[in-house]
Amino acid sequence: MVYETFKDRRPKEPRVEELQREAKRAKSELDRALQVPVPEDEELDELPDACQEIEEPEEPEEPDQPDAFEAIQGSWRSAKGECAIFTDPRINRLTYEESLSDQDARLHGWLEPYEDEQGDGVIACWVAVLHLLGEDELPWYGPSFGEEPEALGQIKVEHPN
Repeated sequence: MVYETFKDRRPKEPRVEELQREAKRAKSELDRALQVPVPEDEELDELPDACQEIEEPEEPEEPDQPDAFEAIQGSWRSAKGECAIFTDPRINRLTYEESLSDQDARLHGWLEPYEDEQGDGVIACWVAVLHLLGEDELPWYGPSFGEEPEALGQIKVEHPN
C-alpha cells in the first residue's frame, strides 16, 4: 500500500506578535495623519480650482461626411472582382475579405492603418496581410486558433478624397 503525504495548504495562524506590531504601525500612521492641518471651508473657497473646464472640440466643417473608417466599410466591386470591408464582430478589427468562387475559398486579412506612403488625394490608407481560407473556415484570431496560416501577400486599401 502506498501512502502519499500532502502539504498542508491551510493559511497559517497569525502570530500575536505580528498582529501587535501591525496594530502599532497602523496607530502610528493614524497619529501622523491627524497632525496634518486641514483647511477650513473659507480657506477652501480661496484655493484655485484644480479642475479646469475642458473646451469642447469644434465641430468638423462637414458633419454629414462619415469618417474614413466608416466610409471604407461595405461591399466593393470593380472590373477585377468583389470584396467586402467590415468590422469583425468578434474582435472589432477592420477586415478585408475577397471571395474566390472558382476555388470555394476566400482571401482574408486584418486591415491596419498605414501612413508611410499615402498617395496624393488619399484621406486614409490601410494594409493587410492576406491568408487563404476555406469557405467556412474561421480566420486566425491568435495562438489559441493554432498556427497562423501562411501569408499569400499584402493588399493596400486607400480612401480617396
